[in-house]
Amino acid sequence: MERPNGKLLIEVCSHYTVAPKLGLLLIDPATGQREESWSDNSEERFGFISHSPDGRWWLRLDHTRLPVLDEEIPLWSRLLGHKPERYYGVSMQLWEAFPLRFARRLTVGWFPSQEMPDNAAFSVRSDIADPDVAQRAMWDTIAATLTRADVGPTGEVPRQAFPASYVADESDWRRLKENVQALGGPRTGSSIAGWQRDSQAFWFEYHGFLSCVGIDGAL
Repeated sequence: MERPNGKLLIEVCSHYTVAPKLGLLLIDPATGQREESWSDNSEERFGFISHSPDGRWWLRLDHTRLPVLDEEIPLWSRLLGHKPERYYGVSMQLWEAFPLRFARRLTVGWFPSQEMPDNAAFSVRSDIADPDVAQRAMWDTIAATLTRADVGPTGEVPRQAFPASYVADESDWRRLKENVQALGGPRTGSSIAGWQRDSQAFWFEYHGFLSCVGIDGAL
């Protein structure tokens, strides 16, 4: 893309190293001057999914955190045995160029377990008969594991960090990993719908709803 000063900003990925690296090239067409900025990374799906109109801010999916929010319910509902509604925060990573650096995580929307990836197709365990309960238990486990592992923005939570009941064999581990990798991605019907012209916020679409997310974290 062309920046306001006329320089070209290009996203590139190098596969000629032990671990793939994502980077940005800044080229001045007038002088031929070239600058490079790289981020070390071992995850194959590192790539950015969108950038601001001015090229300063870049977004990628975040598979390293899953915040949880419990909505308060009235006292009379609790007395009747109703539990607080739990929501899971789908997040994006905000990176700044140039040079390329991780800025912060942004929660782009809060969703109940039924609207999370997979919708219990995988998570029905033999000890949990109710699919909805199993779905919530799975995402509670994923959220707690990601928090406990506390990896960096380009890290990946290892298999051994999850309870054995969820990763007992290769098929279980593959399905759980696919659920985590699907967070905020196109397979869940979500996308970046566009940016504000001033590059200070973007629009995130999920299940037909739109959220306006500021680069400062406002939602």
